[in-house]
Amino acid sequence: MRQSQRLNCLNWNIRFNDKKILEIMQHKIKYLDHLILYCDGEYDINIARMYINFFKNHFQNLSSLKINILYDNKCTKDFISLVKSKNNLEEFIFDYKSVKWNADKFDDLITNILELRANSITKLVLNNLDFSKISFDYILKCINLEILVLRSNEGLKFEDIDLFTSFNNLKKLDLSFNDWSSEVTTLIIKKAGNNLSSLTIGEEDNKKSINDDTLIALTQYCPNINSLSISGVCNKGFEMIFKYIKNFRLVTLQLYQNKMKGTIMNLEGLLNYIEYEETLSTLGIGINDYYWHYYNYDRDNFKDFLEKHNIRLILYKPRFYY
Repeated sequence: MRQSQRLNCLNWNIRFNDKKILEIMQHKIKYLDHLILYCDGEYDINIARMYINFFKNHFQNLSSLKINILYDNKCTKDFISLVKSKNNLEEFIFDYKSVKWNADKFDDLITNILELRANSITKLVLNNLDFSKISFDYILKCINLEILVLRSNEGLKFEDIDLFTSFNNLKKLDLSFNDWSSEVTTLIIKKAGNNLSSLTIGEEDNKKSINDDTLIALTQYCPNINSLSISGVCNKGFEMIFKYIKNFRLVTLQLYQNKMKGTIMNLEGLLNYIEYEETLSTLGIGINDYYWHYYNYDRDNFKDFLEKHNIRLILYKPRFYY
Protein backbone atom coordinates (compact mmCIF):
# COMPACT_ATOMS: atom_id res chain seq x y z
CA MET A 1 0.00 0.00 0.00
CA ARG A 2 2.89 2.39 0.72
CA GLN A 3 4.15 2.09 -2.86
CA SER A 4 0.75 2.64 -4.44
CA GLN A 5 -0.06 6.21 -5.41
CA ARG A 6 -3.77 5.60 -5.78
CA LEU A 7 -6.23 2.93 -4.66
CA ASN A 8 -9.18 2.05 -6.86
CA CYS A 9 -10.63 -0.76 -4.73
CA LEU A 10 -10.59 -1.35 -0.99
CA ASN A 11 -11.78 -4.43 0.95
CA TRP A 12 -12.18 -3.42 4.59
CA ASN A 13 -13.11 -5.41 7.72
CA ILE A 14 -14.82 -3.01 10.14
CA ARG A 15 -13.30 -4.98 13.05
CA PHE A 16 -9.85 -3.82 11.99
CA ASN A 17 -8.16 -1.03 13.98
CA ASP A 18 -4.88 0.50 12.85
CA LYS A 19 -4.58 4.30 12.80
CA LYS A 20 -1.22 4.13 11.01
CA ILE A 21 -2.96 2.64 7.99
CA LEU A 22 -5.41 5.55 8.07
CA GLU A 23 -2.50 7.96 7.72
CA ILE A 24 -1.12 5.99 4.79
CA MET A 25 -4.50 5.70 3.07
CA GLN A 26 -5.94 9.17 3.42
CA HIS A 27 -4.34 10.57 0.27
CA LYS A 28 -4.55 7.35 -1.73
CA ILE A 29 -8.31 6.79 -1.49
CA LYS A 30 -9.46 10.17 -2.75
CA TYR A 31 -10.49 8.66 -6.08
CA LEU A 32 -11.53 5.24 -4.79
CA ASP A 33 -14.18 3.62 -7.00
CA HIS A 34 -15.03 0.36 -5.19
CA LEU A 35 -15.47 -0.15 -1.46
CA ILE A 36 -16.24 -3.51 0.20
CA LEU A 37 -17.17 -3.41 3.88
CA TYR A 38 -17.68 -6.56 5.93
CA CYS A 39 -17.41 -7.98 9.41
CA ASP A 40 -16.54 -11.56 10.31
CA GLY A 41 -17.17 -11.42 14.04
CA GLU A 42 -17.65 -9.19 17.09
CA TYR A 43 -16.47 -5.60 16.67
CA ASP A 44 -16.17 -2.30 18.54
CA ILE A 45 -18.98 -0.05 17.30
CA ASN A 46 -16.98 3.13 17.95
CA ILE A 47 -14.02 1.92 15.91
CA ALA A 48 -16.29 0.83 13.07
CA ARG A 49 -18.01 4.23 13.01
CA MET A 50 -14.68 6.01 13.06
CA TYR A 51 -13.54 4.21 9.91
CA ILE A 52 -16.85 4.61 8.07
CA ASN A 53 -16.74 8.33 8.84
CA PHE A 54 -13.13 8.45 7.67
CA PHE A 55 -14.12 6.91 4.34
CA LYS A 56 -17.02 9.34 3.98
CA ASN A 57 -14.74 12.33 4.43
CA HIS A 58 -11.88 11.18 2.21
CA PHE A 59 -13.63 9.74 -0.86
CA GLN A 60 -14.32 12.21 -3.60
CA ASN A 61 -16.58 9.81 -5.46
CA LEU A 62 -17.65 6.23 -4.95
CA SER A 63 -19.21 4.24 -7.77
CA SER A 64 -19.54 0.83 -6.07
CA LEU A 65 -20.39 -0.18 -2.49
CA LYS A 66 -20.60 -3.76 -1.27
CA ILE A 67 -21.68 -4.62 2.28
CA ASN A 68 -21.65 -8.24 3.44
CA ILE A 69 -21.29 -10.64 6.34
CA LEU A 70 -22.87 -8.33 8.91
CA TYR A 71 -24.24 -9.66 12.19
CA ASP A 72 -26.20 -6.63 13.39
CA ASN A 73 -27.52 -3.26 12.27
CA LYS A 74 -25.58 -1.01 14.64
CA CYS A 75 -23.92 0.83 11.76
CA THR A 76 -27.06 1.39 9.68
CA LYS A 77 -27.10 5.18 10.15
CA ASP A 78 -23.38 5.37 9.39
CA PHE A 79 -23.74 3.39 6.16
CA ILE A 80 -26.66 5.59 5.10
CA SER A 81 -24.64 8.72 5.87
CA LEU A 82 -21.78 7.37 3.75
CA VAL A 83 -24.07 6.80 0.77
CA LYS A 84 -25.82 10.13 1.28
CA SER A 85 -22.50 11.94 0.90
CA LYS A 86 -21.76 10.31 -2.47
CA ASN A 87 -23.94 11.27 -5.41
CA ASN A 88 -22.54 8.92 -8.04
CA LEU A 89 -23.15 5.48 -6.55
CA GLU A 90 -23.85 3.18 -9.48
CA GLU A 91 -23.48 -0.25 -7.90
CA PHE A 92 -24.87 -1.45 -4.58
CA ILE A 93 -24.36 -5.01 -3.36
CA PHE A 94 -25.72 -6.28 -0.06
CA ASP A 95 -25.15 -9.91 0.84
CA TYR A 96 -26.32 -10.83 4.31
CA LYS A 97 -24.68 -14.18 4.95
CA SER A 98 -25.83 -14.84 8.48
CA VAL A 99 -28.92 -16.68 9.77
CA LYS A 100 -32.22 -15.96 8.02
CA TRP A 101 -34.15 -15.08 11.18
CA ASN A 102 -32.03 -11.92 11.48
CA ALA A 103 -32.44 -10.92 7.85
CA ASP A 104 -35.07 -8.25 8.53
CA LYS A 105 -32.63 -6.19 10.61
CA PHE A 106 -31.50 -4.34 7.53
CA ASP A 107 -34.80 -3.07 6.13
CA ASP A 108 -33.98 0.57 6.89
CA LEU A 109 -30.50 0.28 5.42
CA ILE A 110 -31.73 -1.18 2.13
CA THR A 111 -34.73 1.11 1.65
CA ASN A 112 -32.83 4.28 2.53
CA ILE A 113 -29.96 3.56 0.16
CA LEU A 114 -32.32 2.67 -2.69
CA GLU A 115 -34.34 5.81 -2.08
CA LEU A 116 -31.26 8.02 -1.89
CA ARG A 117 -29.67 6.69 -5.08
CA ALA A 118 -32.71 5.73 -7.15
CA ASN A 119 -31.47 7.87 -10.04
CA SER A 120 -27.86 6.66 -10.14
CA ILE A 121 -27.87 2.92 -9.35
CA THR A 122 -27.39 0.75 -12.45
CA LYS A 123 -26.46 -2.51 -10.71
CA LEU A 124 -28.25 -3.86 -7.64
CA VAL A 125 -27.50 -7.14 -5.84
CA LEU A 126 -29.56 -8.15 -2.79
CA ASN A 127 -28.94 -11.60 -1.32
CA ASN A 128 -30.23 -13.48 1.74
CA LEU A 129 -32.81 -10.87 2.81
CA ASP A 130 -36.37 -10.92 4.12
CA PHE A 131 -38.52 -8.80 1.78
CA SER A 132 -41.63 -8.87 3.97
CA LYS A 133 -40.88 -5.30 5.07
CA ILE A 134 -39.02 -4.11 1.97
CA SER A 135 -41.31 -2.78 -0.73
CA PHE A 136 -40.41 -3.91 -4.25
CA ASP A 137 -41.32 -0.37 -5.33
CA TYR A 138 -37.93 0.81 -4.08
CA ILE A 139 -36.30 -1.40 -6.71
CA LEU A 140 -38.70 -0.39 -9.48
CA LYS A 141 -37.96 3.28 -8.77
CA CYS A 142 -34.29 2.76 -9.67
CA ILE A 143 -34.97 4.21 -13.10
CA ASN A 144 -31.55 3.48 -14.62
CA LEU A 145 -31.23 -0.07 -13.33
CA GLU A 146 -29.55 -2.40 -15.85
CA ILE A 147 -28.52 -5.36 -13.66
CA LEU A 148 -30.68 -6.85 -10.89
CA VAL A 149 -29.64 -9.86 -8.80
CA LEU A 150 -32.02 -11.24 -6.17
CA ARG A 151 -30.69 -14.50 -4.70
CA SER A 152 -31.71 -16.64 -1.73
CA ASN A 153 -34.26 -14.12 -0.47
CA GLU A 154 -37.68 -14.68 1.09
CA GLY A 155 -40.85 -12.84 2.10
CA LEU A 156 -41.81 -11.17 -1.20
CA LYS A 157 -45.51 -11.65 -2.00
CA PHE A 158 -47.34 -11.27 -5.29
CA GLU A 159 -50.01 -8.99 -3.82
CA ASP A 160 -47.35 -6.60 -2.51
CA ILE A 161 -45.94 -5.84 -5.99
CA ASP A 162 -47.40 -3.08 -8.16
CA LEU A 163 -48.85 -4.74 -11.25
CA PHE A 164 -48.66 -1.66 -13.48
CA THR A 165 -45.02 -0.57 -13.28
CA SER A 166 -42.04 -1.96 -15.20
CA PHE A 167 -38.29 -1.60 -15.47
CA ASN A 168 -37.07 0.97 -17.96
CA ASN A 169 -33.85 -0.59 -19.16
CA LEU A 170 -33.16 -3.84 -17.30
CA LYS A 171 -30.70 -5.99 -19.26
CA LYS A 172 -29.56 -8.66 -16.83
CA LEU A 173 -31.74 -10.45 -14.26
CA ASP A 174 -30.86 -13.15 -11.72
CA LEU A 175 -33.70 -14.70 -9.69
CA SER A 176 -32.15 -17.84 -8.23
CA PHE A 177 -32.86 -19.79 -5.03
CA ASN A 178 -35.50 -17.40 -3.66
CA ASP A 179 -38.08 -18.72 -1.22
CA TRP A 180 -41.19 -17.21 -2.77
CA SER A 181 -43.92 -18.26 -5.16
CA SER A 182 -43.46 -18.85 -8.88
CA GLU A 183 -46.07 -16.10 -9.40
CA VAL A 184 -43.65 -13.57 -7.92
CA THR A 185 -40.82 -14.74 -10.18
CA THR A 186 -43.11 -14.65 -13.23
CA LEU A 187 -44.27 -11.11 -12.45
CA ILE A 188 -40.70 -9.82 -12.11
CA ILE A 189 -39.81 -11.40 -15.47
CA LYS A 190 -42.79 -9.64 -17.05
CA LYS A 191 -41.60 -6.33 -15.64
CA ALA A 192 -38.16 -6.84 -17.22
CA GLY A 193 -39.61 -6.70 -20.72
CA ASN A 194 -38.02 -6.30 -24.14
CA ASN A 195 -34.66 -4.95 -22.99
CA LEU A 196 -33.76 -8.07 -21.02
CA SER A 197 -30.91 -9.99 -22.67
CA SER A 198 -29.69 -12.25 -19.84
CA LEU A 199 -31.67 -14.32 -17.33
CA THR A 200 -30.44 -16.63 -14.56
CA ILE A 201 -33.14 -18.60 -12.81
CA GLY A 202 -33.63 -21.73 -10.75
CA GLU A 203 -34.42 -23.25 -7.39
CA GLU A 204 -32.69 -25.64 -5.02
CA ASP A 205 -36.02 -27.34 -4.33
CA ASN A 206 -37.46 -28.95 -7.45
CA LYS A 207 -40.97 -28.51 -6.02
CA LYS A 208 -40.54 -24.82 -6.80
CA SER A 209 -39.13 -25.43 -10.24
CA ILE A 210 -39.86 -23.28 -13.25
CA ASN A 211 -43.37 -23.88 -14.55
CA ASP A 212 -45.31 -23.20 -17.73
CA ASP A 213 -46.47 -19.75 -16.61
CA THR A 214 -42.89 -18.65 -15.99
CA LEU A 215 -41.75 -19.84 -19.42
CA ILE A 216 -44.76 -18.35 -21.20
CA ALA A 217 -44.01 -14.98 -19.58
CA LEU A 218 -40.38 -15.27 -20.64
CA THR A 219 -41.22 -15.92 -24.29
CA GLN A 220 -43.94 -13.28 -24.48
CA TYR A 221 -42.36 -10.43 -22.54
CA CYS A 222 -38.62 -10.99 -23.02
CA PRO A 223 -38.12 -12.05 -26.67
CA ASN A 224 -34.59 -10.64 -26.90
CA ILE A 225 -32.94 -13.03 -24.43
CA ASN A 226 -29.53 -14.19 -25.69
CA SER A 227 -28.12 -15.65 -22.47
CA LEU A 228 -30.09 -18.13 -20.36
CA SER A 229 -28.89 -19.99 -17.25
CA ILE A 230 -31.22 -22.47 -15.56
CA SER A 231 -30.66 -24.58 -12.44
CA GLY A 232 -32.63 -26.81 -10.09
CA VAL A 233 -34.50 -28.65 -12.84
CA CYS A 234 -34.72 -32.36 -13.63
CA ASN A 235 -34.35 -33.80 -17.15
CA LYS A 236 -38.11 -33.89 -17.63
CA GLY A 237 -38.24 -30.22 -16.71
CA PHE A 238 -35.53 -29.37 -19.23
CA GLU A 239 -37.53 -31.01 -22.02
CA MET A 240 -40.45 -28.74 -21.09
CA ILE A 241 -38.14 -25.73 -21.19
CA PHE A 242 -36.97 -26.47 -24.73
CA LYS A 243 -40.56 -26.43 -25.95
CA TYR A 244 -40.71 -22.76 -25.02
CA ILE A 245 -37.23 -21.44 -25.81
CA LYS A 246 -36.84 -23.01 -29.25
CA ASN A 247 -37.40 -19.61 -30.89
CA PHE A 248 -34.83 -17.76 -28.77
CA ARG A 249 -31.59 -16.94 -30.58
CA LEU A 250 -29.36 -17.78 -27.64
CA VAL A 251 -25.63 -17.17 -27.64
CA THR A 252 -25.10 -18.70 -24.19
CA LEU A 253 -27.09 -21.52 -22.59
CA GLN A 254 -26.23 -23.00 -19.17
CA LEU A 255 -28.08 -25.91 -17.54
CA TYR A 256 -27.69 -27.33 -14.04
CA GLN A 257 -29.66 -30.34 -12.77
CA ASN A 258 -31.10 -30.37 -9.28
CA LYS A 259 -29.35 -33.63 -8.39
CA MET A 260 -26.49 -35.75 -9.67
CA LYS A 261 -28.69 -38.02 -11.70
CA GLY A 262 -28.13 -38.70 -15.38
CA THR A 263 -27.04 -36.35 -18.11
CA ILE A 264 -28.50 -33.79 -20.47
CA MET A 265 -26.34 -35.04 -23.36
CA ASN A 266 -29.21 -37.06 -24.80
CA LEU A 267 -32.00 -34.53 -24.35
CA GLU A 268 -33.90 -34.37 -27.62
CA GLY A 269 -34.82 -30.74 -27.07
CA LEU A 270 -31.20 -29.73 -26.53
CA LEU A 271 -29.89 -31.68 -29.51
CA ASN A 272 -32.55 -30.23 -31.81
CA TYR A 273 -31.88 -26.72 -30.57
CA ILE A 274 -28.16 -27.05 -31.29
CA GLU A 275 -28.82 -28.61 -34.67
CA TYR A 276 -31.15 -25.92 -35.95
CA GLU A 277 -30.21 -22.76 -34.03
CA GLU A 278 -26.98 -21.33 -35.41
CA THR A 279 -26.44 -18.56 -32.85
CA LEU A 280 -25.40 -20.72 -29.88
CA SER A 281 -21.68 -20.45 -29.15
CA THR A 282 -21.36 -21.46 -25.46
CA LEU A 283 -23.03 -24.35 -23.64
CA GLY A 284 -22.62 -24.78 -19.89
CA ILE A 285 -23.32 -28.15 -18.26
CA GLY A 286 -23.65 -28.54 -14.49
CA ILE A 287 -20.81 -30.03 -12.51
CA ASN A 288 -23.16 -32.82 -11.36
CA ASP A 289 -23.87 -34.01 -14.91
CA TYR A 290 -22.53 -37.45 -15.82
CA TYR A 291 -20.66 -35.86 -18.72
CA TRP A 292 -17.90 -34.72 -16.37
CA HIS A 293 -17.59 -38.05 -14.53
CA TYR A 294 -17.62 -40.75 -17.20
CA TYR A 295 -15.55 -41.24 -20.35
CA ASN A 296 -17.49 -43.27 -22.87
CA TYR A 297 -18.83 -43.43 -26.42
CA ASP A 298 -21.78 -41.12 -25.70
CA ARG A 299 -19.50 -38.48 -24.26
CA ASP A 300 -17.22 -38.56 -27.31
CA ASN A 301 -20.19 -38.32 -29.67
CA PHE A 302 -21.59 -35.33 -27.81
CA LYS A 303 -18.23 -33.60 -27.81
CA ASP A 304 -17.89 -34.15 -31.56
CA PHE A 305 -21.44 -32.88 -32.07
CA LEU A 306 -20.62 -29.64 -30.27
CA GLU A 307 -17.38 -29.17 -32.20
CA LYS A 308 -19.27 -29.66 -35.46
CA HIS A 309 -21.49 -26.72 -34.53
CA ASN A 310 -18.61 -24.59 -33.18
CA ILE A 311 -19.97 -24.61 -29.64
CA ARG A 312 -17.66 -24.19 -26.67
CA LEU A 313 -18.48 -26.43 -23.70
CA ILE A 314 -17.93 -25.09 -20.18
CA LEU A 315 -18.48 -26.31 -16.62
CA TYR A 316 -21.46 -24.53 -15.05
CA LYS A 317 -22.07 -24.12 -11.36
CA PRO A 318 -24.55 -21.49 -10.12
CA ARG A 319 -23.00 -18.75 -8.05
CA PHE A 320 -24.22 -18.27 -4.50
CA TYR A 321 -22.43 -14.94 -4.06
CA TYR A 322 -21.56 -11.76 -5.92
